[in-house]
Amino acid sequence: MCAAPARFFGFELEPQFNEPYLATSLQDFWGRRWNLMVTSILRPTVYLPIRRISTRIAGEKGARLVGVVATFVVSGLIHELIYYYLTRVPPTWEVTWFFVLQGVCVAVEILVKRMVANRPWWRLHRAVSGPLSLGFVAATGFWLFFPQLLRNKLDEKKYIDLEKMMMIKNLIKVLVQAIIGLCYCYFVSSKIPKGLSRLVSLLPIISLFIFLPLNLSSSSFLHLTFITAAYLVWLANFKLLLFAFDQGPLSTSSSSPSPSPTNNLLHFILIASLPIKAITIKNNNNNTYPSHQKPYHHYYLQKFCPKRVLFVGKVILLVIVLHVYQYKEYLHDHVVSSLYCCHLYLEVEIALAFFVAPARLLGFEVEPQFNEPYLATSLQDFWGRRWNVMVSSILRPTVYDPVKYVSTRVIGQRWAPLPGTIAVFTVSGLMHELIFYYVTRAPPTWEQLRFFLLHGVCLVVEVVVKNMVGNRWRLHGAVSGPLTVGFVGATTVWLYFPFLIRNNFIENSSIEIVLALFAAPARFLGFKVEPQFNEPYLATSLQDFWGRRWNLMVSSILRSTVYDPVKYVSTRVIGQRWATFPSIIAVFTVSGLMHELILYYVTRAPPTWEQLQFFLLHGVCLVVEILVKMLVADRWRLHGAVSGPLTVAFVGATSAWLYFPFLIRNNLFENSSSELLILINFIKDIVTQILVFIRVF
Repeated sequence: MCAAPARFFGFELEPQFNEPYLATSLQDFWGRRWNLMVTSILRPTVYLPIRRISTRIAGEKGARLVGVVATFVVSGLIHELIYYYLTRVPPTWEVTWFFVLQGVCVAVEILVKRMVANRPWWRLHRAVSGPLSLGFVAATGFWLFFPQLLRNKLDEKKYIDLEKMMMIKNLIKVLVQAIIGLCYCYFVSSKIPKGLSRLVSLLPIISLFIFLPLNLSSSSFLHLTFITAAYLVWLANFKLLLFAFDQGPLSTSSSSPSPSPTNNLLHFILIASLPIKAITIKNNNNNTYPSHQKPYHHYYLQKFCPKRVLFVGKVILLVIVLHVYQYKEYLHDHVVSSLYCCHLYLEVEIALAFFVAPARLLGFEVEPQFNEPYLATSLQDFWGRRWNVMVSSILRPTVYDPVKYVSTRVIGQRWAPLPGTIAVFTVSGLMHELIFYYVTRAPPTWEQLRFFLLHGVCLVVEVVVKNMVGNRWRLHGAVSGPLTVGFVGATTVWLYFPFLIRNNFIENSSIEIVLALFAAPARFLGFKVEPQFNEPYLATSLQDFWGRRWNLMVSSILRSTVYDPVKYVSTRVIGQRWATFPSIIAVFTVSGLMHELILYYVTRAPPTWEQLQFFLLHGVCLVVEILVKMLVADRWRLHGAVSGPLTVAFVGATSAWLYFPFLIRNNLFENSSSELLILINFIKDIVTQILVFIRVF
C-alpha cells in the first residue's frame, strides 16, 4: 500500500520479506528472507562491530558466531521494548529468550555446516530442511513469542486497528475514485459543448458519486461518512449539474474576477468537491443586508461582540453542551432536544471554521455556512439568508430557478416562486434522507422529508401573507424573531431529531467531536491562553481588584457580552454619566448566577444563593466606591498602602462570610484535594515505571 505513494515522491520501499516460507535453513530464513530491512540495519550497527572486536579474542571463525548471537540478543531486547510500549506490562523476557534461542541455533547450524562442508552427502535435501526450519521457527514462536501477545490481548486490539485500517482504506478508495471522476469531468469540459450532450456525459459520474458513500462503514467514522456523503452526493453533484450548462462556480463564463477553475485541474477538483470558492475582491455592496437596511440587532452584535469572541463563545458553548449530555437522564426531554438543536448548529459551524486557514493558504475561501440563524426574524430570513447559506446558493440555480422558469409560463410571474420554493424544500428533504441513510444504514422513515415539506409550505404561506398585507401588519423583529426560532426548534424536535436519536447519531457524533476538538494544540490553531490573574493581592481598590487583577478572561468576556450592551441601553434612559452603575450591577449579577450554576454542576446541591449575594454585595460596593471617587475626586484619596490591605481584607472577609460556606458544606475542598493527590500519584507512577524500565535495560 505504501509503494505507490513512495514512488510518486521519488522513493522506493526497502524490501521486507522474500518468500520466507521457501527458507531451507535458519540462516536462510533470518538472513535472506525475514524482515530484510531490520537485517540490513542490524548488520552494520551490531553484527560487524561485535565481529570486529571479537576477532582479536575468538579469532575470525569464532567472532562470526559471537556477532550472530549478539545480533539476536539486540533484536530480542528491541522487541521487548516495543511490546512494553504497546501493553505497558512489565517484560517477562520470553521474547528475548525466543531470539536468543534462535541466535544460538543459527550459530550451531553454521558450525555444523563447517564440519560437514567436505562431506556433501551429510547435507539434508531442501525438501527436508525447509519444513524442518519452518517447523522449528513456528514451534518456538508458539512456545516463547506469542504467549505474551495473547495474554495482553494484542490480537484483539489488532482486529480493532484492522477495522479502522479497512475504513481508511475504503475512504482512500472512495476519494481516489471521486478524483478520477472529477478528472474525467475536467477534460470533458473542453471537448463537449454545454447543454444536454455535456449533461449526458456527466451522468455516469453523478451516478457514481451517489453510490460511492455506500463503501464507507458508518459505525467506524461517523463524521467521515457524513461529510463524504454530503460533499459528494449533494455538493459535487449539484455543482456538476450546473457545470453541464456552464453555470455555477465551475463555469468557464463566470463573471467573477477570480481565474476560471477550468484552467487548473487542482482548482477544478477542490471547488467541485469542497465548500470553497476562489478568493475574489470583496465588494461592500454585495452584503446580505445593505448597510441602510441592516437590522438593529445585526449592527449591535457586530459592534459589541467581534467575530473572534463570538467564535470562542460558540466553542465553549459546544463543549458545555457535550458535557451536559452526560446528565441528560436528569433533564427534561424538551431541554435535551434544545441541546440537540444547539449541538447541530454549533458543530457544523465550528467544524467548517477549521477549514478557513488551509483554504486561504491554497488561494480559496470557505463559502459561508451560517449567518447567526438565531437572529432570524422570519422563515424566509432563516432559510434564505441565515441557515446553510452554501446549500441555498446551490439549490437556487439548480432547482429554484428552473422550476420558477417553468412555472412562470403556467401560473404567471407573481405565483411562480411558490412552486419553486416547494421544489427546493422537497429536494433538500430527499437529500437529507439519502445522507442519513449513508450514515445510519437504517431504512428511511421520511421524517426528514416531512420536516422540509412542512417548512416549505409554511414559507409559502408566509410569503403570501406578506404580499397581501404589505407593510401594514408586519410584526416587530423582537416578536417575529423568537416566534421563528421557536417554530424551527419545535418542528425540529418533532420531525428532524427522532430518527437521529433512534439511531444513536447524536451520541456517536458527540464522542467524535470531543476527540476532534482536543486533537490539535491551541497554538496550532493560532490561539494563545488569555491571562487569568494579575497579582490580585496588590489591588488598591475593588475597581482595581475586579477590573484589572482577578479572573481577567471572564472580565473581558463579561465586558463585551453584558457590560457594554447594558451600558448602551442605560445611556438612553439615564444618561452617559450614570449608565455605568446598572452595567456594573448587571455584570456582577450574571457572574453570581454563573457561579451558582457551575457549583450546582459540581455538587448537585440545591443553590442557597450565597454566591449570588456575594457578587451582588461586591457590585453594590463597587458602585459606591466609584460614586465616592467621583464626589471627592483627588482630595481624600487613601494611599495605596492603606487602601490595598483594606480591599484585600474586605474581599477575604466577605468570601469567608458568603462564598466559602457553601463549598465547605459540600466538601468541595476535600474532593479537590483528593483529585489533586490522585493526579500527583498518577504522574509519580508513570515516572517510576519509566525509571524502572531504564534501570532494567
